[in-house]
Amino acid sequence: MLGLRREITNRPLPCVVTTHAANKLFGPAKVTPQRFAMRTPLLAVDSVIFFEGGVVLIRRLNPPFQGCYALPGGFVEIGESTEEAVVREAREETGLVIDLVGLVGVYSDPNRDPRGHVVSICYFSKGSGNLVSGSDAKSAEVFPLYNLPMLAFDHDKMIGDALRLYCSDPISNRQA
Repeated sequence: MLGLRREITNRPLPCVVTTHAANKLFGPAKVTPQRFAMRTPLLAVDSVIFFEGGVVLIRRLNPPFQGCYALPGGFVEIGESTEEAVVREAREETGLVIDLVGLVGVYSDPNRDPRGHVVSICYFSKGSGNLVSGSDAKSAEVFPLYNLPMLAFDHDKMIGDALRLYCSDPISNRQA
């Protein structure tokens, strides 16, 4: 039987292998929900929104970091692109319509969120409209870049990265 199994497995497999054929080749598989359950990080989005000469921050209504300032953002819903999610979250939390300028970065430190492993994709954007808090934001405010409060999660790093990428560089005199 061992020689037969080697002979069979050395041949190219057809594109579709039925369960019956796989059982013949490799023995019966244990099919359990745990075997097919994937554990992956959650996906979130955040936006560094420049509006009226400053950065828009929300005061979080819910834990974690309840009452702390943070960038507008939240979880991506099934069937939604990250770009759609960040526009939706900005609108829900700040009332602003945002125009995406570009990607700031992907933040994937497994310890960045106390709820578990959450990967956040951060965008740089420009806001327009009337700033009003909504959904899970206690308040929404504009802060000057030189006077930012302590921030939740790793949002201070996101703002720093956005400034380095998209704001004027005095050495080369370039502008985003």
